[in-house]
Amino acid sequence: MEKQIQELTDRLYQEGVERGRKKAEEIIAEARSEANNIILQAKAEANRILEEARQK
Repeated sequence: MEKQIQELTDRLYQEGVERGRKKAEEIIAEARSEANNIILQAKAEANRILEEARQK
């Protein structure tokens, strides 16, 4: 009986860890995507400012 409880506890722990790991991966992927978007927007803005400065 004790062995079964330990096995169940271990399995629940592993499932929880796996869910946490997957959620962390999702958060990281989303953050990377958002960072890339911010970088693209910043480059576009920098190019716009440079072009405006050249025209003046």
